[in-house]
Amino acid sequence: MKSFTSAGIVLLVFATALETTRAEEPPPEEPKRPWTDTAEFSLINTTGNSRTSNVALANKFIYKWERADLTVDAAALRAETDGEKTAEAYSLANKYRRDITDRFLWYGLAGWSRNEFAGFTDRYTGGAGVGYRFMKPEPHSLVGELGLNYTDEHRVEPNPDDSWTEARAFLGYAYTISATAKLEAELEAFENLEESSDWRGRALTSLTAALTQKLALKASYRVIYDHEPVPGFGKTDTISSASLVVNF
Repeated sequence: MKSFTSAGIVLLVFATALETTRAEEPPPEEPKRPWTDTAEFSLINTTGNSRTSNVALANKFIYKWERADLTVDAAALRAETDGEKTAEAYSLANKYRRDITDRFLWYGLAGWSRNEFAGFTDRYTGGAGVGYRFMKPEPHSLVGELGLNYTDEHRVEPNPDDSWTEARAFLGYAYTISATAKLEAELEAFENLEESSDWRGRALTSLTAALTQKLALKASYRVIYDHEPVPGFGKTDTISSASLVVNF
């Protein structure tokens, strides 16, 4: 009888200890969602000797699979001075990347943009290529891409429309400075394969600092260069912005 009593006491103590251990275990984490979406908004308005207003909107959606990702970028910019429109640009870009190995990848892209102040009403681009991850996160990430594009450009009258095949080179760097700050830089170049003197490039640098889990401040500087622009238009555009970022 004593043996049964002792065994019962041991089982009771063991069960109590087991339940106590389970109670102390942290609750299981929610599965990480495969997508992220960030929206940017900036507004500048001045009055006095001159009246100016600038509005910029941007949104980046990223969906990740185990060995692939899809990025959709949309942006809009409008500026007025004394009631007269001085800048207006819109863009939509999509890129799909798929891992070949741990570092090599291939990609496909398609995009549309409009910037009448740069001489074109519609520019359609599609292309594909390969890439390599020189550094993998974190804190540093460096990705390079090489590929071919086809571009169809509808220009502001009286300039005739044009289309061409071009080589594309891209380099993207990201540095996670801390849990609340991130530095990003991009460099992209396009070479017209039908006319070597006709090349374009863009550079972007941005710094993002988190305010809360959902809100952040972002400062960025963009340079867009066209060595042979549409006749009657300049070669270089620069955009500086400070934006409020919302993470969904």
